[in-house]
Amino acid sequence: MLGAGGLLTPGKVIGCNELWVGAPAQLLRVMSEQERARFDRNAVVYRDLARRFRAAHGFTPSRYRAAFAATGPARHDRDREADTHDPR
Repeated sequence: MLGAGGLLTPGKVIGCNELWVGAPAQLLRVMSEQERARFDRNAVVYRDLARRFRAAHGFTPSRYRAAFAATGPARHDRDREADTHDPR
């Protein structure tokens, strides 16, 4: 996992359960299985919160894409993956 604001330099590879932080990123520690599982559960919670927010504010997929068109297609691809990814 790469921490917020982290910058992974070319050629570096993040291993299983490793937490890298900083710019340039450096290995901070290897996370326990329990800690890693907590991150996976949080991803599902944030995905569900985003869905609830969009539904409450009338953001259909087409309206959502139109509202964020200026961010480019890569953002939409990541959002679509986040909506369908189930880390379990």
